Amino acid sequence: MMGRRNRKKRGAQTFPGVAALLFVFVLALLLMLQLRRELRNSRVYSDSVEKWRPSVERCAKQEHIPLYTDCLLAIMQVESNGETDDVMQSSESLGLEPNALDSEASIAQGCAYFAMLVRSAESNYLDLQSTIQAYNFGKGYLYYVASNGGRHSRELAEQFAAEQSGGVKKQYRNPVALEANGGWRYAYGNMFYAELVNELLDMRRKEMELSIVSTLLVLLAAGESAVLAVLELLLPHSALSAQLLRLGERELKRHSVQKLVRNRGLQHGMAALLLLYGCFASSNPREFCAAVLVALLASAFYGALSLDPLMLFWQGGPAAVALTSILLTSGLPY
Repeated sequence: MMGRRNRKKRGAQTFPGVAALLFVFVLALLLMLQLRRELRNSRVYSDSVEKWRPSVERCAKQEHIPLYTDCLLAIMQVESNGETDDVMQSSESLGLEPNALDSEASIAQGCAYFAMLVRSAESNYLDLQSTIQAYNFGKGYLYYVASNGGRHSRELAEQFAAEQSGGVKKQYRNPVALEANGGWRYAYGNMFYAELVNELLDMRRKEMELSIVSTLLVLLAAGESAVLAVLELLLPHSALSAQLLRLGERELKRHSVQKLVRNRGLQHGMAALLLLYGCFASSNPREFCAAVLVALLASAFYGALSLDPLMLFWQGGPAAVALTSILLTSGLPY
């Protein structure tokens, strides 16, 4: 009876810390669910655009604008959805006929042209939206913005397009135009261009936030496993180990229990190392980490059967939440 009362007392002492840990995990998971809803369960860039990411990254680095990689991919999505040879629609910036370049040449020229616009905008203290809109309107738009307040706006883009087109309008059934004016634009470029690109960039930022939260949850699960490994391998008879395992010191000294605790310590240590490898070195981080987390859940289930049912809750809980976060980010770029 005394042993049972002591175990209940240790359980009561352990539970607040366990509950706090799981509360953090669940809160992060709820944040991920909200971000996932905002993404409308779809990827930002189509597969036909995403496949060009390595080429865009390489060319952006060569042009000294590596931080604009996602902006360039968003431009490609708006320009061609990655479905034409001239994926960046950059032939005309070289004075060529439309669609005169192959995909690699189109990306190289598109990155070079955008880099030139970035430098010109920076020298005139203009905002990024002006640069993006100038990719569609041409460099002259940057001078126009510089002479009209220094910041892009829909009204300014509309005014520029009206002047360049002589006031000629054309039907444009894109949702952004339908909401703005019933579905038209001036027959010069696309005065909604920066808004279309920025919408994709906003969604991409949410994708990145989702992936970051998922990675943090996996790292927290790795951290918990590392702490458990230290306790189970190096401090198996400590008061903290007894409290976490909900066992008495006499029980911890039993050979069968020592062997079980040591084996679990090895499992937790290996899991922590594998999760770190999965996050930072694996070529397939999500799949790799998911497999390790499934193994952790199995270990927690076995511990619940062998030692105490609460283990499934506080050792398996973080792994379960981290695994759920990976499932929520499936299909998104890592």
